[in-house]
Amino acid sequence: MLSHTDNSPGGKPGANLGGQSLLVDGFNAANTLKKEDPVAFEVLSQVKPPWHASGNKGITISPDKPYPVFEVDENTGKLHRIRWNNDDRGVVPWGKYSPEEWYRAAAKWSSILRREYMEYWFQLKPGNLLIFDNWRVLHGRSAFTGVRRICGAYINRDDFISRWRNTHYPREEILKRIIG
Repeated sequence: MLSHTDNSPGGKPGANLGGQSLLVDGFNAANTLKKEDPVAFEVLSQVKPPWHASGNKGITISPDKPYPVFEVDENTGKLHRIRWNNDDRGVVPWGKYSPEEWYRAAAKWSSILRREYMEYWFQLKPGNLLIFDNWRVLHGRSAFTGVRRICGAYINRDDFISRWRNTHYPREEILKRIIG
């Protein structure tokens, strides 16, 4: 399973029975793309293909609207979120950029993600816990034989950020930021 965000399926051979886990710092990879090919970065931050996850029978999960691969904060210009799963992408729309331009940019992005120095491979063992930011870190696994049982959980980002603020700032300061 190649590196991706959200829920999806791809591979590199692993040790023992396989099933090695893969992590890629998506923000680092995106910054590399921006330096090497600014046009490709621009295309992937502007074109908004539909995304979906439909790997399980009778289930189709999709975001509330189409989003670009790179969501850039309109106030700061900083990268905010990455959405990438080549298996869960719908048809690339026409617009300011053609699908051919999008696919060229996506191919460059994919090649950066597959660079050996971008990939961190490791073997999870029973009882290991792995926590990562799914808006920044792409993840995957190598093929495996046998049975693999993993329990996954997602934490709503708004809840996480709110809880963090409440443990780091006084209530009055938080309300002042919200209300003014």
